[in-house]
Amino acid sequence: MKRIAINKAITLYKDNLHLSVLNENIKEDVAVEVEEVEGIPLDYLLKLIQDLPHQYRLVFCMYQLDDYSHKEIAEMLRISESTSKSNLHRAKVILKQKIMNDKQSYHIHEK
Repeated sequence: MKRIAINKAITLYKDNLHLSVLNENIKEDVAVEVEEVEGIPLDYLLKLIQDLPHQYRLVFCMYQLDDYSHKEIAEMLRISESTSKSNLHRAKVILKQKIMNDKQSYHIHEK
């Protein structure tokens, strides 16, 4: 059922594709470590994810939440694996920056 829902969402996304695919390659596949920060409300984290650019959000959710590989994501979205990796990397960078900038608003203290 989960697979059907994901495939249906991807099909709808492709059918309504009024955005261009972000085909930005990075020179290296640099891992971005997002430190686990306690005390951040779940609804806030979900809002941060929802606020990501569409392509970044789609790749982030498919990779991090739905456990698809970059190869599977690339095939489903008709993009290259390197584009999938790049989009995931950029999504993580954006999320990390927003969390760090808003840390004081949520009274989050570093470990």
